[in-house]
Amino acid sequence: MWSFLKQIFAVIIGLFLFTFLFILVLLGIAAGVSAGDKIATVEPNSILVLNFNKPILEQEIENPFEDLDLPIGNDEGGDGVIQIKEAIEAATFDENIKGIYLSAGDINAGASQIDEIRESLIQFKTSGKFVYAYAESYSEAAYYLASVADSIFLNPVGLLELNGISNTYPFFKGTLDKLGLQVQVFKVGKFKSAVEPFILDKMSEANKTQTLSYLSSLNSYHLNQVAISRNLDENRIKIILDSMLVHNPLDAKRLGIVDELLYYDQVLAILKKKSGTKESEKIKFISYSKYKNTYNSTEDVSENNNKVAIIVAEGEIESGNGDEKTIGSDKIAEEIRKARLDDKVKAVVLRIKRSYANSC
Repeated sequence: MWSFLKQIFAVIIGLFLFTFLFILVLLGIAAGVSAGDKIATVEPNSILVLNFNKPILEQEIENPFEDLDLPIGNDEGGDGVIQIKEAIEAATFDENIKGIYLSAGDINAGASQIDEIRESLIQFKTSGKFVYAYAESYSEAAYYLASVADSIFLNPVGLLELNGISNTYPFFKGTLDKLGLQVQVFKVGKFKSAVEPFILDKMSEANKTQTLSYLSSLNSYHLNQVAISRNLDENRIKIILDSMLVHNPLDAKRLGIVDELLYYDQVLAILKKKSGTKESEKIKFISYSKYKNTYNSTEDVSENNNKVAIIVAEGEIESGNGDEKTIGSDKIAEEIRKARLDDKVKAVVLRIKRSYANSC
C-alpha cells in the first residue's frame, strides 16, 4: 500500500514539475516574441493590415501567446479601440505606409467603437493614401466599416449580409413554468425591461417601442453614413436593405454595394500596383500588432500643466478592484480621485462600455 502511494505521489510531483517547466518555456518564448515585436521596422511602400480578428475593447489586453499558434489561449486578449485609432493616425503621417488594407469579414465590436475606427479611417484618407477592403463574406457590421474604403472587393462566390440591424431577446418564463418556478419582481416604470425574460414569454409593447426606437435611429444613421461614403442615394440603399435585394455577389456589384468581385490574388495585384511594389517582389504588409510597436503610442506630457485624464471602464460592474474585463468600483473611484487631486488634470473623460448579451 505504501509503495502504491509513493508511486501516486511521484506521478503528481512529476506532473507538477512538467507543468511548471512548460509554463516557463512558454513565458520565455513569449518574451522573445514580444522583444521581436518591439524592434519592428516599417519598410518603404508598406501597407498596414487591419483584420480585426480579435474582440475590440476599450483598452487593449495583450496576449503574449497569440503568435505561438498554441491549441489553447490564442483567443485571449483583444485590441483596444484607442490603440487602433493611434495606429491609424500614426500611419497617416508615416511616409513608409502607402495605404491600409481592411481584411475584415466580421468585427466583434460595439457600434460606437466601429464608428470611431471608421472616423479615423476617414481622416486617414485625407492624407491621399488609399484604403481598400476585401473579404470572402461581410457581416452587417463589417460592411459598415468597409464602406468607408476607396474600393470594396468581394469574393465572386462570397456572401454579404445587408438586411438591417436587429436585436434578439431570450425568454425563460416557459421553462420556469415547466419547472414549477415563479419569479417575483418589484418593478417601477413600464420601460424597465431587463426582467421581462423571466416574467413574460414575449416582449412587452413598451419594450418593443423603445427597442424599435433606438434600432431605427441607429439603422438610419448607418444608412446615411454608407450613402455618403459610397456616393449613393440614401433612400435607394434603404430600399435595397428593406427589400433584401442583395442575394449574391452579382447583386451587390450591380447595385453599387461593392466595387469589384475579385479573388484574393487579383486583390494582391491591385495592392502591388497601388503601393508601387515591383511585380517580382512581395507586398510589404505590416500587421497592426507589429506596427503599433514602431512608434510612441503615448506622447510624453509629464510637463504639461493642462491634461485630460482618460479613465476606461469596461465590463460588468462589481465591488473591489476588478480586472481587465470588469469594472471594479474601488479601482474606478481611486482613479477618479487621483485625477481630482492632480492639479495638472483639467478634465476627465470616462469611457464606459457595459457588456450586454444582445446580438445585432
